[in-house]
Formats: sequence, C-alpha cells, structure tokens
Amino acid sequence: MKKVLLVSEKDTITGAMKTGPRLRYESPPEGYQYLVYLDPYSQSGAVRNFSMNFFTNIYMLLKAVFLRLQAIHMGEDLVHSFFWTFYRYRRPWIHENDQSPSQLLSGYFNMPGPLVRKYSSMIANILNTASAVITWSNYALNGFIADGVDRRLLRVIRLPMDVKENAKAAHQGFNFLFIGREQQRKGGDLAIRAVESLVGELGSKDIRLIYIGRGSVPDRPWITHYTSVPTKTLRSKIYPVTDVLLYPSRAEAYGMAVLEALSYGIPVITLDTGPLGETVADGVTGFVCKTPDCLADSARRLYLSPSLHEAMSMAALRYVKENHSRELIRKQMQAVYDGIS
Repeated sequence: MKKVLLVSEKDTITGAMKTGPRLRYESPPEGYQYLVYLDPYSQSGAVRNFSMNFFTNIYMLLKAVFLRLQAIHMGEDLVHSFFWTFYRYRRPWIHENDQSPSQLLSGYFNMPGPLVRKYSSMIANILNTASAVITWSNYALNGFIADGVDRRLLRVIRLPMDVKENAKAAHQGFNFLFIGREQQRKGGDLAIRAVESLVGELGSKDIRLIYIGRGSVPDRPWITHYTSVPTKTLRSKIYPVTDVLLYPSRAEAYGMAVLEALSYGIPVITLDTGPLGETVADGVTGFVCKTPDCLADSARRLYLSPSLHEAMSMAALRYVKENHSRELIRKQMQAVYDGIS
C-alpha cells in the first residue's frame, strides 16, 4: 500500500478540508492510502473577499515565497497538493487546481494585466517541476497552457460524486435555489431579478426562491434568505426540496454547487461563464445562458413544463453517474499515480 500525502487548504468558513480535496480523499485508488496535511496558512478572510489591493498583493506574494522555503515530509511515497499550497515537496509531486493562475487573478481579483502575467509565469515555473498537474475542466486546462504550464503534465480528471436518486422530498410550490458566498461574483442579484420577473409576469403564489449567501437581499414574501446553512442541512433539507438551481456566476473556477445539484437530479440555469458550459449541457441538464435576460426565460420554461423539468432531472442524474462515478475517477487517478510512482 503506497502512501500519498494529500496537502489541502482549509475552508475559511468551516475550517475543514475544502470540498475538492475531500472528494479525492474519500475515493482513494486501489493500492493507495491518503495521509492528510491541512495547510495552516490557508487564505485569510480578507483575501477570500477577492478584492485586489495592497494587502492581498503582499499576502499572496509572501505566502508563495514562504511556503517554498518549507519542506513537508510525512513518510509518503508521493505528494498530491491542492490549490495554492506550493511547499517544497519531494518528488514525485502532483498538483491539482480548479483553475489556472491567470484565471484566478483576472477573474476573481481583477488584477491588472501586467501583474497577472508576472504572477502566472512565476507559478507556471513552479508547476513545471511537478510530475503531473490535474484540473477539472477543459476551460482550466486551456488556462494552464496559456500560462505556460507544460501540456504534457496536464490531466483533466473530474471529481467523484454519488447520485442521490431517492433524495427528493415532497414539497409544496416550485423552489428555485441560489447559493453563493459572494453576491456580486456569484450573480445573486441576477438570480433575484430572474425570479422576480417570473413572479411579476405569472403572478403565481407558489414560486419560491431559497437564497443562501450574504449580501443585499430584498424583503419579499417569495424569498427565504439564509446567510449560510450547515452542509448537512443543505444536503438533507435544501437540495431535496429544490426544483431548479439558479447559478448565474459572473466569474467561476468550477462551481461545486452545480455538480452537487445535478447529482440530486436538479436542473441548473447558469450563465456561460468559465467551465459552467461544460458541466451543464444546454437544453439537456439545464440551460446555459449568454445573457441575464435568458435566465428568466429559462426559469419560465422549467416552471411551466413539468415534462421538460422531469426530462432534465433524469438527464442530470445520468450525466453524474456516467462522468463522475467513484469507480471511473478511481481508475483515472490510479493511472496517474501508477505512472509517476
């Protein structure tokens, strides 16, 4: 049994391992055992606000330099690190990230172009010393290539996700769901506007929007607002009564909520942002909109057509089962590990 040291940042709200690394940890390939190192220097709350200023600039630079001065070794046979944990690792070393450096710096931090190129080049040079670089979408793959990461190192391996075919709960009305920690980036305002347009047009009293996230949310009888909910509650109480996920993100690395929703058979309405057009098959498992006006139109179609909603729900479950099964992902990860260890 070979030992893989899995290095992960902590979620800045829960303090637990982030979702992507956790999903890998829960599905070890045959012949491999995971050890876990949680990065004590995980991003601060200020940095996670995704605003580019002097503090975030200095913080990211100092963290990158500081981590490279530290070596981590726990008796492992190989290292599998995630996101922005660039310690000085022994080879063989695999790194995994949901987006490329330039995609993060430009899309999330709105960093000026010259700084994006400088930082991205620095990180690409580090990644080119790895044995392999894993990401979750072709969108991110192309970003890494553009940043200067050697194409021969890159692999697209999706995250494992179980389908929840029998998780739906009986409920009254038609529930739209929005989830997003950052209202502006995640498009919370667009989700509210889409449902408000639908309610205004149809005058239906059975339409609801469950809004999970911080930000300015109007006091409307059809909105139920939570600033946050425990993950257990989301999975056992919220997803089972959700009919459609509204996810109109303006900048997106991956969209974990989209994959989770599809695994519950929930159709997704999203903007064509980042990799979302890869995860959501337009017209099959949901709708991928080019403009915000399309959000309300798509919501109307799913609300008014139970047969369309049911077809998309079944297609969502099939997509997750065929593309994100634990068995499939374990084999893909094993091939990478076997190839470098």
